[in-house]
Amino acid sequence: GAQTVVVPYVTIDNAGVASVTPGSVTAGFTVAVSVSGNVFNDPDALNVNNSSGDANLVPAGMTVILVDNTTGLVTANTSVGTDGVFDFGNVSPGDYTVVLSTTAGTIGSTPPATDLPAGWLNTGEFTGTPDSGNDGSVNGSSEVFTVTATDVTNVNFGIQQPPTANVVVLDEMVNPGGTIAIDITSEFGGSDPTKNGLVTALEIIGFPTNATSISIDGVLYTDLTSIETAYPNGIPTDASGVPTVPILVDPIDGDQTVVVPYFTIDNAGVASVAPGSVTLPLNSGLPVTLIDFNAEYRESKVAIDWKVAAEKDFGYYEVQRASDAKSFIGIATIEGSNRTNYSYEDVSPLVGTSYYRLKMVDLDGSYAYSHIRSVARTGVSVMLYPNPVVHTLKVQDDAWSTVNSITIYNISGISVMTRTGKQLSNELDIRSLQDGAYTLKLGRTNGTTSFYKFLIIK
Repeated sequence: GAQTVVVPYVTIDNAGVASVTPGSVTAGFTVAVSVSGNVFNDPDALNVNNSSGDANLVPAGMTVILVDNTTGLVTANTSVGTDGVFDFGNVSPGDYTVVLSTTAGTIGSTPPATDLPAGWLNTGEFTGTPDSGNDGSVNGSSEVFTVTATDVTNVNFGIQQPPTANVVVLDEMVNPGGTIAIDITSEFGGSDPTKNGLVTALEIIGFPTNATSISIDGVLYTDLTSIETAYPNGIPTDASGVPTVPILVDPIDGDQTVVVPYFTIDNAGVASVAPGSVTLPLNSGLPVTLIDFNAEYRESKVAIDWKVAAEKDFGYYEVQRASDAKSFIGIATIEGSNRTNYSYEDVSPLVGTSYYRLKMVDLDGSYAYSHIRSVARTGVSVMLYPNPVVHTLKVQDDAWSTVNSITIYNISGISVMTRTGKQLSNELDIRSLQDGAYTLKLGRTNGTTSFYKFLIIK
């Protein structure tokens, strides 16, 4: 161990007389200790450890530099193995830091800047047991530690490869015009090159070019600052970088190219180095104009109606449905027939919420999409009685507390009675109405509506 050896002695002259005061030789011996640690492939960056899920493999070409904290000068260099392990031997007592770099330092000089091989980033540093902490300052330099008489271990660094973001250019399609937005949710994406590294979010870094607005999870935005305020940590995605909320853009009318730039963000909070983008080329050549598109739940079915103008030499309409506002499939095809109004009934709507959109396809194969409509299948049991009715129509509804409006329409679709607020009642006096067929619409607090038919015979 560390020792101080003292050898006392006296001198003797030629008369045989010894020195009055003894002399001594003192020698101090220190123990040369080692400083060791690891550079971990650490994609989650929660605590400095190997969280890659594989053997700890890191890139070649890395050096660690031992720096005397008192003088700020380099005292030693050593290489990092491809397994991430490094070890300085024969380190004298003192206070030190370790710097991670691709360049060795010059002994007795100030250390070079921290640096990593291309495509790698620091995620943190921690001197202590792996997976137990992070020093909170991601800079490629360890905390100061003290060397005494025992080895110093676990001077650890975390590094990772950042995620990538896809660059997608879609096939040219027809600009739907007006305020109809185009769903681009599934066009975003990215990946993380390291196992257990996950893409968790995306950050839109520029307002879409040639667009009037962008809708994210049903909320309309007209400037980038509002998006950044609403999503300070990015828009959530699945592991493939596809947003978990719908994103739609409303392009400016006519021939346009809409570009949405973005970064992907991984589970360490690190953004992709190069931005991704979704590019949407649009032309104004579709020989039909969509004026309106609606979907409503009516008596266990979903009624889908749309109105068009300027339909000429047109192909067909495809009614599409999805359970998640992203994975649409066609459920019906209606040929264009130079009409203004079209309709379709989905007799087997999905349980819960169904999403509908219209794909308008020209004879040459070009197409455009309508905006998306959502319809909730509530599963609520409703009964009108007596039916036919003479004086008072009663509404039996298992979820009456959610009803906030009642509207009755005659056979021509004209509203003949409306009840809201204090007038709302599940017993309706219909003596003022003429004999005939009617439709009752129930509106609910969650925004859904449902329709029921009844007869008046006096």
